[in-house]
Parts: sequence; C-alpha cells; structure tokens
Amino acid sequence: MTSRTGNHSSAATHGKRLLLFVVCSLLLANVVQWGLCRALHLGNPGSIKVEVGDFLHMRQWTDSWLPMMKSQDYFDANPTKPIYAAPLYDTLIYSLASELPLVELRRLGVGDAMMLRLLALFSWLSVVGVAAVSLAMGRRLLRMRGADLTWPAVLAVILACLGCYPLLKGYSLGNAQTMLSFGFAVMLFLWTSGREREAGIVAALLAFVKPQYVLLLVWMAVRRRWGAMGAFLICSSVSLAMSVAVFGWQNNLDYVGVLASLSHNAQSHFANQSMFGTLNRMIFNGENLGYTPHVYTPYVAWVYRTSVVTSLVLVGGVLVYPWRRLRGSTADIAAMGLRRWRLRRWRGSTTTALCSESLRGSGLLMGAGRARSRGCGGCRFSLRQLSGGD
Repeated sequence: MTSRTGNHSSAATHGKRLLLFVVCSLLLANVVQWGLCRALHLGNPGSIKVEVGDFLHMRQWTDSWLPMMKSQDYFDANPTKPIYAAPLYDTLIYSLASELPLVELRRLGVGDAMMLRLLALFSWLSVVGVAAVSLAMGRRLLRMRGADLTWPAVLAVILACLGCYPLLKGYSLGNAQTMLSFGFAVMLFLWTSGREREAGIVAALLAFVKPQYVLLLVWMAVRRRWGAMGAFLICSSVSLAMSVAVFGWQNNLDYVGVLASLSHNAQSHFANQSMFGTLNRMIFNGENLGYTPHVYTPYVAWVYRTSVVTSLVLVGGVLVYPWRRLRGSTADIAAMGLRRWRLRRWRGSTTTALCSESLRGSGLLMGAGRARSRGCGGCRFSLRQLSGGD
C-alpha cells in the first residue's frame, strides 16, 4: 500500500513537472521569441497560431491529396503512360500502394469534393488520435508501475500535440504524414501491448507510404523479432501484389527511380531540417528559405556523401546502443522511428539514398523513371517523461 501511494505521489509530481515543461516550451517558442524579435527589430518570426486555427476550424489544403488524386486521373486517362511522369502541380513521391484506398473510394462512387472532405476528417482525427494513443500508452505504462495518469499529464500531452508544429503543419497542409504519425503511435502502442505481429503489419503499411520506415524492418531483423518481421514481409507482399494488379509492374517499378532521385535532389527551404537541407542552406545552394514548387538543389557530391554518412551513423547508433534489458522494447523501436524522423527531409529523404544505392547495385534502377519529392513532417514525441522513465 505504501509503495502504491509513493508511486502515485511520484506520478503526480512528475505530471506537474511535465505540464510545466510543455507550457514553458510553448511560451518560449512562440511568445518569448516573438517578443525578442520585435524588440530587436528582426521582424515577425511567425508562430503556430495559424496552424492551431486551421485545426480548430478543420481547414486544410491538399498538399498530398491533390497529387495522389490527379495521378489517378492521369492513369485513368492514359493507362499506357507512366504515372510518375504525370504533369502535376508538384510530383507524386509516394508508392502506388498508398493510392489503393483512394482507388477503392472512387470505385464506391466517392467524388473529388467528398474525398477531400473525408481525407480532411481522417487527418483531423489522426491528430486527435496521436494524443489519445499517447495517453493510452502512458496510462498503461504507469499502471505497470502501480500509478495512475494524472490530469496535469493529460493536459500536458494535449498541449504538446496542439503545440507540435510539424504535426499541425502537416494537418494544415493536407499531408499524408499526419496519418503516418497516428499510425506510428498505434504501432508503438501495439508493441507496448505485446502485439508485435500487429505492430509489424502497421509498420509495413507506413513503409508503403514513406519508404524510410523500412528501417523498422532492419531493426526487427537485427533484434530477431521474427514474428513482427514476418508480418511486415507478408503485409508488404500483399500490398505490392494489389498495387501491381491495379497499376501494373512498370508503374510500380518506376518508383525505384523516384527513390534514386530523392536520394540526390531535394528542396532546401527552411522546413528541411535534415543534414542535407542544413548543408545546402549553409552553402546557399537552392531555395535556402522559401518554398517554390519544382525548384530543387543542384547535386553536390560532398553534401550527398555527408548525408549518407550521417544516416549510417545515426541508424548504426540505434542498432548498436547497449539497451541491455530494454533491448527490443518500445523505447528501442521508438528510437529507430525517431532516427527515421531525424533523417527524413521535408522534400526528400537522406535514408532513401541507402535504399537506392543497394537497388542500384542489383540493377533494379534500369529503365526506372525519375521524379521529385514532396512531403511534410509529422510529430514524434517520446512518452518516456509521461511514463516517469529515467
């Protein structure tokens, strides 16, 4: 009884500290920064106010949805032409398996306007879902320690989601990454619950939208989580077979060329916080700050190689880290997911260099088309503080 009371008291104290941390972070990132820039006549640094307003009023643009829908229109009108060569506002960067839900909606007679409304609703629910799943995971972890989730911790998680710029920016843009963030949270919850095969299926579905999630398969192999790995591979095989049945072999094979292009070229505006984007901004290569569709950085060999080396170091650091009793745990797989997040680029991915280079060696790039990249960030925040982990 005394131990349970002590755990509850510790959780309550930790919840208050967590809430204080989140509130102070939001104030520093928005109010204090704005005040300093105004006082020093540095202009308006911006804030998350617009994105919060978009979320509260359920307003959304079509950053991912329009290229996906227009690509289907192009395929329907030109079934013999490559999809990734479709003339769009900005090019499609997702695998064709990610288009299958939209294909099915169209078969059910859902028009473009209704489809956009549904995608906006699912995106909005995904933001809510990230908070809900995070709280459910925190509650489960705390109960394992004989403690309960306190209201300051609940409020802290909700504020962290509403104050997470990448998550809300992704929603505001209408980007698929918002749903992927929710899927990643679900995968972590399943892993925490001991349902590793189900987590492997979710990881495979994530990888068919953003190939950087293939790193999770590498992690499963290294950690010898054979059940999760098998589920990942089976789900991938089924998804690929369905995609080939709908779009054909060549269109699916052309995606390898997309990955090859992403590994060498991307956009360098402010949102690209990867090593690739940072180095290109340092040498004023490309856009530098603002975003312009179809404007990509000229290829610089040493930037590319440095980005690849950075990727290898970060991924290798997770795989060889001495987790001891936490080896194969939720914290372990979450670290790989967080590394994937740090390696990805807003308009391209450093980790796709690793995929494309291995595929290039096997000859799969022959005849594959080229494309450019677009995308948006999503939220990845750890529950370690919420659960009282040290």
